[in-house]
Amino acid sequence: MNERVTALLAHSEPSSFPTLRQALQNQNIDVSSAPNLQNASLFIRSAQLPEIVFTDTEFSDGTWEDILYIVQEARRPLQVIVVSPYVDMNLYIEVMQRGAFDFIVPSISDSDLAYIVQGAAWKAFRQKNSPRLKAA
Repeated sequence: MNERVTALLAHSEPSSFPTLRQALQNQNIDVSSAPNLQNASLFIRSAQLPEIVFTDTEFSDGTWEDILYIVQEARRPLQVIVVSPYVDMNLYIEVMQRGAFDFIVPSISDSDLAYIVQGAAWKAFRQKNSPRLKAA
């Protein structure tokens, strides 16, 4: 995969994803931020479409479910990774059943994050470049 990976961090608090942002930047990923659902929606619908969206579980104006809905309407397939402040198996199951690529907690190791990002980017690029897979 030679294409540059871009990610959107959709989070409600400026201090909620600093470690994640740094870990992604250390992997040479272009990272943008959106402080609420409205800004995330505008970004996802813009020409700067990312391959991966990391989303908080809740915003003042919506939830991770809203992000999934917005992503489904995007011009090309994007991968959503829900970031929860704590381990919640019921939420994990719901997130995965609803179509998110993965569910993580902030204490994720750099190597595990790299593995997840690589898989999400691979899937995003594969779907983007294969018309048959866009609906998958």
